[in-house]
Amino acid sequence: GDWLAVSPLTGNKGDNELIITLASNPSAEDREGEVIIQCGEVADTVIVRQNFNYLATLSKDGDVRTWQEHTKGWGINLVMMGDGFVEMDMGRGGKYEVMMQKAMDSYFSVEPMHSLREYFDVFSVTVVSVSDSIDGGTALGTTFTGGTSIKGDNEKCKQNATKVPLLGNSVRNTPMIVVMNSPRYAGTTYMHSLGYSIAFCPYVDNDDERFAQIIHHEAVGHGFGYLGDEYDDVYDGEIPPNVMAELKEIADRYGWYSNIDFTPDITKVKWNYFISDKRYVNERLGAWEGAYGYRSGVWRPTNISIMLYNVGGFNAPCQEAIYRRVIKI
Repeated sequence: GDWLAVSPLTGNKGDNELIITLASNPSAEDREGEVIIQCGEVADTVIVRQNFNYLATLSKDGDVRTWQEHTKGWGINLVMMGDGFVEMDMGRGGKYEVMMQKAMDSYFSVEPMHSLREYFDVFSVTVVSVSDSIDGGTALGTTFTGGTSIKGDNEKCKQNATKVPLLGNSVRNTPMIVVMNSPRYAGTTYMHSLGYSIAFCPYVDNDDERFAQIIHHEAVGHGFGYLGDEYDDVYDGEIPPNVMAELKEIADRYGWYSNIDFTPDITKVKWNYFISDKRYVNERLGAWEGAYGYRSGVWRPTNISIMLYNVGGFNAPCQEAIYRRVIKI
């Protein structure tokens, strides 16, 4: 090929050095060429392979990529995007693509999502920031607001999601994941009554397992199952009556928070039918006091679960909520 140069083209008998020079590859595709070396009747071929030009593969702001298409049901749209990723992160095999892959793999690595993956259409939208510093000045305005809390520009997230043609102008029943280019431990999910959610998930500790735990808790648990937190170490004392009343109203109206209740009576608690079912005896289901950040006055199904410490699996009531929502949509 004209992109290969060989020097020298001939040589005398004995040891010789042959220099093969490659021109820069301007294309987005790998290429291959041959150099034939001959000495009398003996010939051999050197295969020269050159990788694609990374710059030629850079995706533009707003570009949409389809990662998978559903094979069951009507299709549930999952939209991923990132914040704090700059232009040079956007090439094939670059940081943005790698993080979108990790987010999708993490989302479906836990049950019941693993078994329900065929119901989902998965997309990513390229979002280019001018800076890779998460400080509120990035494309989606994400910032850490204290503790593990995160805020972002929810409207911009929705606008980017609607660039997926299948969504049209509506994000109804669309879970969104915003991968933040930061190793900080944090995570926040905004849930809406129209069925869409925005889960802000940093790449915690630059560690795949820690990142997957945040995806499970935020994007799957809150963002899809509309589950409540099961930890009890945010506020001191008993859950206030006004908070309890608000949670009951939301649960009655929208079906949220199926994994928290306000009675310790195992015959009346929301998940009582799991407690009495011998098939779930190994889960040690019951009424464990402490949830939604409060130590008392509110109960959860198990002592340990993803909605408590981000570890283990989803307990039976949580799995049921996720399964029901998949089948409903």
